[in-house]
Amino acid sequence: LVEDGDQLVGIFTERDILTRIVARGRDPKSTPVGFAMSSDPVYLALDAASDVDGALEIMESRRFRHLPILDGKKPVGIVSLRDLMHVRALELTRERDDRTRKLIDVNAELQLRNQELQEQTLRRVVAEKLAAVSTLCVGIANELDSPLRVLTTASVELAQLAERSADQDGVHRTIGNRVEF
Repeated sequence: LVEDGDQLVGIFTERDILTRIVARGRDPKSTPVGFAMSSDPVYLALDAASDVDGALEIMESRRFRHLPILDGKKPVGIVSLRDLMHVRALELTRERDDRTRKLIDVNAELQLRNQELQEQTLRRVVAEKLAAVSTLCVGIANELDSPLRVLTTASVELAQLAERSADQDGVHRTIGNRVEF
Protein backbone atom coordinates (compact mmCIF):
# COMPACT_ATOMS: atom_id res chain seq x y z
CA LEU A 1 0.00 0.00 0.00
CA VAL A 2 1.24 3.46 -0.84
CA GLU A 3 0.26 6.06 1.76
CA ASP A 4 0.60 9.81 2.07
CA GLY A 5 0.43 10.37 5.79
CA ASP A 6 -2.58 8.40 7.00
CA GLN A 7 -4.30 8.27 3.63
CA LEU A 8 -4.13 5.61 0.96
CA VAL A 9 -2.98 7.04 -2.37
CA GLY A 10 -2.18 3.87 -4.29
CA ILE A 11 -1.37 0.20 -4.34
CA PHE A 12 1.82 -1.30 -5.75
CA THR A 13 1.94 -5.03 -6.48
CA GLU A 14 4.25 -7.47 -8.23
CA ARG A 15 1.88 -7.30 -11.19
CA ASP A 16 2.55 -3.53 -11.42
CA ILE A 17 6.28 -4.23 -11.47
CA LEU A 18 5.88 -6.76 -14.29
CA THR A 19 3.39 -4.85 -16.46
CA ARG A 20 4.39 -1.22 -15.88
CA ILE A 21 8.12 -1.46 -15.34
CA VAL A 22 9.68 -4.68 -16.67
CA ALA A 23 7.36 -5.04 -19.68
CA ARG A 24 8.15 -1.45 -20.71
CA GLY A 25 11.88 -1.98 -20.38
CA ARG A 26 12.35 0.30 -17.38
CA ASP A 27 14.83 -0.27 -14.59
CA PRO A 28 12.97 -1.41 -11.42
CA LYS A 29 15.67 0.18 -9.20
CA SER A 30 15.34 3.65 -10.65
CA THR A 31 11.60 3.81 -11.53
CA PRO A 32 9.58 5.74 -8.91
CA VAL A 33 6.77 3.80 -7.22
CA GLY A 34 4.35 6.61 -8.08
CA PHE A 35 4.92 5.89 -11.79
CA ALA A 36 4.00 2.19 -11.55
CA MET A 37 1.42 2.11 -8.74
CA SER A 38 -2.34 1.94 -9.26
CA SER A 39 -3.70 5.31 -8.06
CA ASP A 40 -6.96 5.71 -6.16
CA PRO A 41 -7.34 1.99 -5.62
CA VAL A 42 -10.66 0.32 -5.01
CA TYR A 43 -10.85 -0.68 -1.36
CA LEU A 44 -13.01 -2.47 1.14
CA ALA A 45 -14.38 -0.56 4.11
CA LEU A 46 -13.47 -2.04 7.50
CA ASP A 47 -17.12 -2.58 8.45
CA ALA A 48 -17.55 -4.66 5.27
CA ALA A 49 -14.29 -6.58 5.70
CA SER A 50 -16.12 -9.68 6.92
CA ASP A 51 -18.17 -9.79 3.69
CA VAL A 52 -16.16 -12.44 1.88
CA ASP A 53 -18.66 -12.63 -0.99
CA GLY A 54 -18.55 -8.86 -1.51
CA ALA A 55 -14.76 -8.80 -1.47
CA LEU A 56 -14.58 -11.73 -3.89
CA GLU A 57 -17.06 -10.03 -6.22
CA ILE A 58 -14.95 -6.84 -6.30
CA MET A 59 -11.75 -8.78 -6.88
CA GLU A 60 -13.28 -10.95 -9.60
CA SER A 61 -14.97 -8.13 -11.51
CA ARG A 62 -11.85 -5.92 -11.37
CA ARG A 63 -9.37 -8.80 -11.72
CA PHE A 64 -7.57 -7.84 -8.48
CA ARG A 65 -5.56 -10.22 -6.35
CA HIS A 66 -5.27 -7.75 -3.45
CA LEU A 67 -7.79 -5.41 -1.89
CA PRO A 68 -6.91 -2.73 0.69
CA ILE A 69 -9.06 -2.42 3.82
CA LEU A 70 -9.68 1.12 5.12
CA ASP A 71 -11.10 2.46 8.36
CA GLY A 72 -12.52 5.70 7.05
CA LYS A 73 -9.60 6.90 4.88
CA LYS A 74 -6.89 5.21 6.92
CA PRO A 75 -5.46 1.90 5.62
CA VAL A 76 -5.66 -0.84 8.24
CA GLY A 77 -4.83 -3.90 6.15
CA ILE A 78 -4.93 -5.72 2.89
CA VAL A 79 -6.68 -8.91 1.92
CA SER A 80 -5.48 -11.21 -0.81
CA LEU A 81 -7.43 -13.52 -3.05
CA ARG A 82 -5.60 -16.41 -1.40
CA ASP A 83 -6.82 -15.21 2.04
CA LEU A 84 -10.40 -15.12 0.80
CA MET A 85 -10.12 -18.53 -0.82
CA HIS A 86 -8.83 -19.92 2.47
CA VAL A 87 -11.79 -18.39 4.34
CA ARG A 88 -14.18 -19.74 1.68
CA ALA A 89 -12.62 -23.20 1.97
CA LEU A 90 -13.10 -23.14 5.75
CA GLU A 91 -16.73 -22.03 5.34
CA LEU A 92 -17.40 -24.77 2.81
CA THR A 93 -15.73 -27.35 5.04
CA ARG A 94 -17.91 -26.31 7.99
CA GLU A 95 -21.00 -26.39 5.79
CA ARG A 96 -20.07 -29.84 4.47
CA ASP A 97 -19.48 -31.10 8.01
CA ASP A 98 -22.83 -29.67 9.18
CA ARG A 99 -24.66 -31.26 6.29
CA THR A 100 -22.85 -34.55 6.85
CA ARG A 101 -23.92 -34.54 10.52
CA LYS A 102 -27.50 -33.77 9.49
CA LEU A 103 -27.46 -36.57 6.91
CA ILE A 104 -26.12 -39.00 9.50
CA ASP A 105 -28.90 -37.97 11.91
CA VAL A 106 -31.58 -38.25 9.23
CA ASN A 107 -30.19 -41.61 8.13
CA ALA A 108 -30.33 -42.90 11.72
CA GLU A 109 -33.95 -41.70 12.01
CA LEU A 110 -34.84 -43.35 8.71
CA GLN A 111 -33.24 -46.63 9.76
CA LEU A 112 -35.17 -46.54 13.03
CA ARG A 113 -38.42 -45.80 11.19
CA ASN A 114 -37.66 -48.56 8.68
CA GLN A 115 -37.14 -51.02 11.52
CA GLU A 116 -40.44 -49.92 13.11
CA LEU A 117 -42.24 -50.36 9.78
CA GLN A 118 -40.69 -53.79 9.29
CA GLU A 119 -41.81 -54.81 12.79
CA GLN A 120 -45.32 -53.47 12.13
CA THR A 121 -45.44 -55.32 8.83
CA LEU A 122 -44.23 -58.52 10.50
CA ARG A 123 -46.86 -58.16 13.25
CA ARG A 124 -49.56 -57.57 10.64
CA VAL A 125 -48.45 -60.60 8.60
CA VAL A 126 -48.34 -62.78 11.72
CA ALA A 127 -51.80 -61.55 12.73
CA GLU A 128 -53.14 -62.30 9.24
CA LYS A 129 -51.59 -65.80 9.33
CA LEU A 130 -53.00 -66.46 12.80
CA ALA A 131 -56.43 -65.32 11.64
CA ALA A 132 -56.19 -67.68 8.65
CA VAL A 133 -55.13 -70.59 10.90
CA SER A 134 -57.95 -69.76 13.31
CA THR A 135 -60.48 -69.75 10.47
CA LEU A 136 -59.08 -73.06 9.26
CA CYS A 137 -59.32 -74.54 12.76
CA VAL A 138 -62.90 -73.36 13.14
CA GLY A 139 -63.72 -74.95 9.79
CA ILE A 140 -62.07 -78.22 10.80
CA ALA A 141 -63.82 -78.16 14.17
CA ASN A 142 -67.16 -77.58 12.47
CA GLU A 143 -66.46 -80.45 10.10
CA LEU A 144 -65.47 -82.72 13.00
CA ASP A 145 -68.25 -81.54 15.28
CA SER A 146 -71.07 -82.83 13.09
CA PRO A 147 -69.77 -86.46 12.95
CA LEU A 148 -68.93 -86.35 16.67
CA ARG A 149 -72.47 -85.32 17.48
CA VAL A 150 -73.73 -88.17 15.34
CA LEU A 151 -71.34 -90.59 17.10
CA THR A 152 -72.28 -89.26 20.51
CA THR A 153 -75.96 -89.56 19.70
CA ALA A 154 -75.40 -93.06 18.33
CA SER A 155 -73.40 -94.01 21.44
CA VAL A 156 -76.13 -92.76 23.71
CA GLU A 157 -78.74 -94.66 21.73
CA LEU A 158 -76.59 -97.82 21.80
CA ALA A 159 -76.13 -97.45 25.52
CA GLN A 160 -79.82 -97.07 26.05
CA LEU A 161 -80.45 -100.05 23.85
CA ALA A 162 -77.83 -102.04 25.73
CA GLU A 163 -79.39 -101.09 29.04
CA ARG A 164 -82.76 -102.22 27.90
CA SER A 165 -81.27 -105.40 26.59
CA ALA A 166 -79.25 -105.98 29.75
CA ASP A 167 -82.20 -105.26 31.93
CA GLN A 168 -83.77 -108.10 30.24
CA ASP A 169 -80.62 -110.27 30.73
CA GLY A 170 -79.42 -108.67 33.95
CA VAL A 171 -75.77 -108.92 32.76
CA HIS A 172 -74.21 -105.49 32.30
CA ARG A 173 -72.50 -102.79 34.21
CA THR A 174 -72.38 -99.08 33.50
CA ILE A 175 -69.04 -97.27 33.80
CA GLY A 176 -69.50 -93.55 33.22
CA ASN A 177 -71.29 -93.21 29.95
CA ARG A 178 -70.00 -96.57 28.72
CA VAL A 179 -71.79 -99.81 29.09
CA GLU A 180 -69.76 -103.01 29.32
CA PHE A 181 -71.15 -106.52 28.84
